[in-house]
This record gives sequence, structure tokens and C-alpha cells, in this order.
Amino acid sequence: MVKRIFSLNFFDSFIFGITTVAIPLLMLERGIDLAAIGLALSLAPIAKTLVRLVSAAVADAVGERAFYTLNGIANFIEAPIYYFSNSAGGFALGKAVDGARESFIWAVNRSSLISEKPEGQHYVLGGLVSGRGIYFALGSLAVGLLFPIGGFGILFALMGAIGLIMAALSFSVKNTKMRERVKLSDYTFLGRERRFYETVGAIMVGGTVYSFIVYFLLPIFFKLSGYSLGQIGFFYAVYFLIFGVVLNFSSHKRVSGRAAGIIGAFFFVIGLSGLALAETPILPFFFFLMAIGDSQLGLLWEQIIYLQVKSSRKRSTEVALLHTPSNVSLFLFTAVSGFAVQSFGFAPIFALGAASLVAFAAWSVRLVDEKI
Repeated sequence: MVKRIFSLNFFDSFIFGITTVAIPLLMLERGIDLAAIGLALSLAPIAKTLVRLVSAAVADAVGERAFYTLNGIANFIEAPIYYFSNSAGGFALGKAVDGARESFIWAVNRSSLISEKPEGQHYVLGGLVSGRGIYFALGSLAVGLLFPIGGFGILFALMGAIGLIMAALSFSVKNTKMRERVKLSDYTFLGRERRFYETVGAIMVGGTVYSFIVYFLLPIFFKLSGYSLGQIGFFYAVYFLIFGVVLNFSSHKRVSGRAAGIIGAFFFVIGLSGLALAETPILPFFFFLMAIGDSQLGLLWEQIIYLQVKSSRKRSTEVALLHTPSNVSLFLFTAVSGFAVQSFGFAPIFALGAASLVAFAAWSVRLVDEKI
């Protein structure tokens, strides 16, 4: 069962690696400006928020299998949407489907694994995230290798084919028995314990600017710095290969939360500072340093989530609720950031990202150490 869950996640991440690199650059190629790109990309986090809450509630009541199937279907249908889009509105529809696609699998994958592997869970989840990172790298590499052969068409055909395979494979996932039905009160942010609010805050601080920079902004940044689509695909492949390998090593060695926070914050600050200040030829070097920081903060991220949800009987709903403020803030930030980049350049966004990740590391380490 665990291997099947991992396989579906790895296929999903492979496709995400393709879209992360290809879609912003396809939008640039089709004449869409940065402000419109930001608005279109902002649809993904808000769609993810809305769909994930519903998905998590249903999964907690009837099981997870259907959402793995829906994830495969969404991966299939977003491919033609992107391929035939020529306007910001068309790409916004694709990103809305992409947000739903992401919500389907993330609404259930952590809870599925916690049910199957109840001990040492944040390290198991670290293994999941590290594997996703490696397959994301392979998806990014596929952009660099296949684009010169068949352009965007071959990339979207590959996405569609993998989506169908995922939908078929999902039927072999074990469906858990019906659990407690989710009540409206489960969605409230009122009356929660202190750890819940602090975990929500740490996730929001750590996820908002980071997600925008890594998954939305940097492909455009590298393109405008003079790199080709093939080179950018290779950069992302190396980044997430480093991320996956280092995170896998850290998970197996059970690196402490404090060590992960210090190492992660250090490498992210150095990497983002270098991207803001360095000359074009050495920009990839600083990008790769970020991957080391990303792997350590990723382990810390999974640890604070696990500590919050481990005793919950409605884990999918709890995980979805923890991420809701972060996704809403990412939606708002992405919607306006295109205008900010056009007006002030990339450096202020990189500086804000560095500051937010240092704050996330410090906050999360305190959550892990104090067990509040």
C-alpha cells in the first residue's frame, strides 16, 4: 500500500516538474506580460484551498481512493488546456485545474501514510517529500530533453499519458473504512489550542513567499536572465535532485529539528542573496545552494505538521485546515507580485523570501523543541 501511495505521488510530482518549468515560459512565449502571469498563476493556490477542504472532509468520512483517481484525471485534462491556451484566461483555467489536482493528492497522502505507518511519521513523510523532489527533478529534466525534439506538444502528450496511467493505478489503492463524519465545527479556527495557531502561523510564514519564488517566479527570472528553456529545465532537475537526495539522507539519519532549521535558513539566505546580487553566469550555483536549505526546512515542515495532527481522528481535514491561511496568502501575494516585479525588480522579493524563511525556521524549531 505504501509503495502504491509513493508511486502515485512520484508520477504526480513528475508532471508538476514539467508544468512548473514550462507553463510560465509558455505564457511568456505567447505574449502574456508579468502582471497577467501573476494573476493567472494565483488561481492555483485558491483553487487548491477550496477543493482541498472539501476533499479532506469527504476523505475522512469515506476513504482516500477516489481522490487519487481524481488526481490522475486532473493531471490528464490540464494538459490540453495548457496546450491550446493563448490568453491569460485560458492559462488561469489550467492553473485552477492544477490547484484542484494538487489538492486531491495532498488532501489524502499524509493521512494515508500516517494510517499505514503510525511510528516515526515525520521521517516517513520526509521520505515521501524527498521522493517527490527527485521525480520533480526528472520532470524538469524531461522539459530540457524533450522540448528540443517535439516542443511543448510532446511535453503535454506525456503529461496526459501519465495522468491516465495514474487514474488506472489508483484503483489498486486500499480504501479505508468509513470513519467519523466531519462536522462544520471541524472547520473553525476558533477555540483551538495554542499549538494549532502557532503551526498555522509558521506554515503561512514559511510557505507564502517561498512557494511563489520557487514554483512561479524563478523560471521567469532565469528566462529574462538569458537562459534557454532547456537550461532552465536542467537547473530545476539539479535543484530537486539535490533536494530529494539530501532530504532522503536527513530523514534516514533523523536529523534534529534544530539542526534542520539552522542549516536550512543559512543556505536559503545565501542562495537568495546570491540570486539578487550575483552576475548571470553564477546564478545557478546560488540556486543549487537553495536546494540544500529547502531540503532541511522541508523536513522541519513535515515535523511540525506531524506533531499537530498525530492525535487527530480527522487527519485529512486537520492538515487541510492548517494549510488554508497559507494558500489564501499565496493567492493574494501571487496576484499582486507580478506588478511588484515589474515596478521594483526581483531583488525585493528575494529579500522578503529570505526573511520569511529565517522566521519560519526559528518559529518551527521552537515548536519542535518546546512541544507546546
